[in-house]
Amino acid sequence: CQLPVFSFACYLHYTSQLSTLERVYSLLNLTLSEHISLDTMLIESLNIVALAGWSYIGFLLMTTSAEGLVEEAFLPTLLFESICWMEVIRIAIGDLAGNLTLGFILHACRTLVLTVVFPNLGTDHAWVVQGVLGSWAFTEVTRYPMYILGKSAPPVARLVRMTVPLVTFPIGAGSEAYGAYLVLMANYNNDDNDDNSKSPSLPIWIQGALVIMLGIQVFLAPTMAYPVIVKKALQEMGILKKKPKKTTPTAQKTE
Repeated sequence: CQLPVFSFACYLHYTSQLSTLERVYSLLNLTLSEHISLDTMLIESLNIVALAGWSYIGFLLMTTSAEGLVEEAFLPTLLFESICWMEVIRIAIGDLAGNLTLGFILHACRTLVLTVVFPNLGTDHAWVVQGVLGSWAFTEVTRYPMYILGKSAPPVARLVRMTVPLVTFPIGAGSEAYGAYLVLMANYNNDDNDDNSKSPSLPIWIQGALVIMLGIQVFLAPTMAYPVIVKKALQEMGILKKKPKKTTPTAQKTE
């Protein structure tokens, strides 16, 4: 619950610092034209930071043992996920185009996995962390170049962005669901040392959140979200015909 609030505070902080940033850019002799606003520079800077950050998570995946991955990658992943939450908040306040419902559910599930599932997974199932972080990192690394390059992005950038989730989405959703299942089962099988009865250690509302996430990943993800991903990928590959798009405000599409 604290991550969205933290992200919103960061967004307000950065917005309040625009005049300071403008002076910095002035000192660097950078001219702000009507096509490049300071807001755009801030957004593009965050996109570059996010791309570098998720690339770093990918590097950790290749260089860190499965057992030590949670400890090494937890804080960096939480930081870069907060940038994603800033995008969701911008969608909510109308500063960014995107699917608010999808964005909120997606990143709420990620936050729950980061803060509840990962810390409660045993070392025997450390591969689940690899599956989850690998799917997140690869998805984000192939997503941000299209937004950083904007209109100058080559067609291949959009093609990669639309087709990569064909592989990463089922891996990520399946790993998240299995991780939630393992944590729930371990929680309910935790014996009380005094009376040998079942003694769940997680608060009931967290258990409920895990059950809801499990339902989303098992039932809604493959029947509602994945077909949309497949459709968009096939359209981008030219197998399906694209529908004409309606004109939208100048906001970016991020989710």
